[in-house]
Amino acid sequence: MVKSRPDSSLTGLRAVGYVIDGVAGAVLSFGLTWLPDGGALISGAVLLAWWLLRDLPGASLGKRLLGLKVVRRDGSPSDVRARLLRNLTLIPGPLFSLIPIAGLTGPVVSLCLVLVEVGFLVLRHERLGDRLAGTMVIQK
Repeated sequence: MVKSRPDSSLTGLRAVGYVIDGVAGAVLSFGLTWLPDGGALISGAVLLAWWLLRDLPGASLGKRLLGLKVVRRDGSPSDVRARLLRNLTLIPGPLFSLIPIAGLTGPVVSLCLVLVEVGFLVLRHERLGDRLAGTMVIQK
């Protein structure tokens, strides 16, 4: 099936999947923040990896639970490069958290990027990352 436009009926499911991924990432990194001697840096590194690599197997935890997957715009399976590229827009916040002192801005940067991504998802039924990578999310 050749499909070049995102399915607007999946916007709500995608948002729920994003929340699931966010909660899982927060739980994954929360305990690490309290580690002495660099816990915040370790937490930032874990979040960076979580958001960048979350779609590596073809779908993030949230997408898997909701029966969604990442594909190319033509409907063919997406490759690893495209799945990494689509998540580059999600990592500046965690990346900032790895920089001493500037790390305090990480949550603000993350919030701003989430708002941009939500805007794209609501208005265009795709994330900015999907646009950059030439991918879309479909139901399995």
